[in-house]
Amino acid sequence: MKTLRVLLVASVVTASSLLGSISAKACGDEASTYQGGGYTVSIGQEGSYYGCNSKNQCLEIAQYASATQGQYIWENKGTSYSMTPITTQEGAYRLRVVDARNRVLVSKIVKPVIDAH
Repeated sequence: MKTLRVLLVASVVTASSLLGSISAKACGDEASTYQGGGYTVSIGQEGSYYGCNSKNQCLEIAQYASATQGQYIWENKGTSYSMTPITTQEGAYRLRVVDARNRVLVSKIVKPVIDAH
């Protein structure tokens, strides 16, 4: 069970070692990239999700399940991934990962990565 939880959490996050490849991907499809608490998430213009962790484990979801008032929610194998804007911090989002049993696996604030191109 602990291994499963680690794998689920690991599927969402990235370390700065992967930032270069994520930024390159973001430049290609005009994605918005956010980073914080050891996590990086890119949201594509068409609603795609791309995230990696410090162990080079990545997850890509082609399309969001829903998007309302700036919040995006993606679903993958019973796990929900959401990015919700934080009104008190301009441009910041809360990344949340919730498993099929409604357990919060990740809850981190992520902020926009400054576009270098």
